[in-house]
Amino acid sequence: AGLAGSLAWTWRFSQPSAFASDPFCVAMFFTGMSCASLRAARIVPPLPDAAASALVLALVVAVFAAFPVAYATGPVILLGLAFFLVASGCTVFGLLASRAARRLGDVSYGIYLLQGLVLALVLRPLRAASLASPVEHWALVLVCAALLVVLATATHTLVERPGIALGKRVAAVLGGARALPGRGVTARPRG
Repeated sequence: AGLAGSLAWTWRFSQPSAFASDPFCVAMFFTGMSCASLRAARIVPPLPDAAASALVLALVVAVFAAFPVAYATGPVILLGLAFFLVASGCTVFGLLASRAARRLGDVSYGIYLLQGLVLALVLRPLRAASLASPVEHWALVLVCAALLVVLATATHTLVERPGIALGKRVAAVLGGARALPGRGVTARPRG
């Protein structure tokens, strides 16, 4: 339901095709796909976590310090390198291995699906307040972030986990479905 609502909202109030023609959006998708392919091929940088963490921090600081916007060639390359290090296992000084980060990872799909809806429902009626000052804008963004995490956690607990459990039971009843290693999908055994 969340996906259908988000898609309907996006279709109604934006032009998704505009992003497909933006070279920097395409470059960021390409960067993500490249990082996933390199990780799947087990091509990772031979750096200790502390060195990789320092490099990630330096790359992100360089983007903020040297560029006025992220949608330019330099920032895309630097952020792509930082993303590659994180995708390769860098914990950013243990921050990404913390319990809170793991919990956010559990609900990240819900955050992805619900973020447009939450931002639109909160910021649209409060547009004047959001535009009044940077402090008010970021205060509203923080409220949206907190609301989004609460909603994503609720949907993960009340919809996603029970749905996965139901899917496993249905697959077992349908006859011999088994989980594929490393994937959340099931397949019938061959033979």
